[in-house]
Amino acid sequence: MDGLFRKPGSVVEKRRIFQDLNNPEKLKLENEYCHDVADTFKQWLRELSPPLFPNELFEDCLSTLTQFQETQNVIHLETLLNKLLSISPDHFIALFRILQLLKLLSENSTANQMTAENLSIIFGPTLIPPPVTGEDPAMALLTSKDKSSRLLLCLLEKYEELRGMMEMTPLSN
Repeated sequence: MDGLFRKPGSVVEKRRIFQDLNNPEKLKLENEYCHDVADTFKQWLRELSPPLFPNELFEDCLSTLTQFQETQNVIHLETLLNKLLSISPDHFIALFRILQLLKLLSENSTANQMTAENLSIIFGPTLIPPPVTGEDPAMALLTSKDKSSRLLLCLLEKYEELRGMMEMTPLSN
């Protein structure tokens, strides 16, 4: 499983798996090549509309990162997650499950080379993209990807402390 989420999958297989996402009874992932599934998952996240962290939360994400880095107080991360929950309960649940997956992968980094830092670099800009404005979207992503990655890393590093708050949410059960 070395290089999971870093090695590209087959374009043909990714297209087929992506189409099957809309047909759950046809979707059988247990016999698929892991890089095809991982690459499809990243594509699905990139194409979410609105993104997992909706555009209206992007500035909150940036200010949360600053506040957390200054204080190391998890309450800032909890406040951001509560805002996400109030805006989009489905996105909150999806984020909770994705954080579970990424935390599990990072705990097995000796086998898969995917540390929390590596996963944050890969998924931060996808889960927390900048809003598309009049600015060049590629340039906006380039200038914000470091902050998105650092915020995701904070969420992963504080996952155990945040998990209780996320599990107490009635929707996440």
